[in-house]
Amino acid sequence: MKRVVVIDDEQIQRQGLVSMTPWEEVGCQVVGEAANAQEGMEIMRKLQPDIVIVDIRMPGESGLELIEKMQREMHVEYIILSGYGEFSYAQQAIRLGVRNYLLKPVDDDELLEAVRKAASYVDEEKRRKKIELANGSQLDIFRNFGEGKSKNQYLEKAICYMETECQNNMTIRDVADIVKISPSYLHRLFVKYTNYTFGEYLTMCRIRRAIRLLHDGDRKIYEIAELCGYKDTRYFSMVFRRITGLTPSEYKEGRQA
Repeated sequence: MKRVVVIDDEQIQRQGLVSMTPWEEVGCQVVGEAANAQEGMEIMRKLQPDIVIVDIRMPGESGLELIEKMQREMHVEYIILSGYGEFSYAQQAIRLGVRNYLLKPVDDDELLEAVRKAASYVDEEKRRKKIELANGSQLDIFRNFGEGKSKNQYLEKAICYMETECQNNMTIRDVADIVKISPSYLHRLFVKYTNYTFGEYLTMCRIRRAIRLLHDGDRKIYEIAELCGYKDTRYFSMVFRRITGLTPSEYKEGRQA
């Protein structure tokens, strides 16, 4: 079943979509809903949906701003809801790669068709990644990760320590103490030279190690999780899926195909 999140500030419409749509007919289930972009992003990070149905205009941040931010964090198919006078928003959505755009009031049949298409795109993307893995390709997100020198000795030492010790709990203060600089200065170095925060870079280090371990031998998923600093295997799988678009098991199957 594909996991769906609905984000719309109009409560009646949101609840109508959630309760009245025959989700099982299209192989989906609604796992969460939100009334604004901020709440929606929090739910997306927590629940890791496959499909997000989002209103293009909401108080505070718009649906487009949500999409632009979350595209940097996870692979999701979006269905945009919009009013008639918002064609410029539709153009922006297309530039962001959104493939499904529905006008309000939403027609039930059009919604189901859009969800079917989104679900097929999700399956297609997973198949593509599995084929790449079976052919020995590297996931795009890691193709350039960690390449090159930062030209800063403190950051180089920090990264070396993180890559070696990422199975252990660590904070930016811990690493800053080891390289003998302040946490705030280390944070600025990460953002300047890597375009990641400390926490984001540590996560990437851990998931890259997980990928290498999935390539090598027959370790269980829980063993790999522990070797990468995750005590909770379910949480590890959620993070892995958010970064790569596949669960660890799907990744492993792709390598073995």
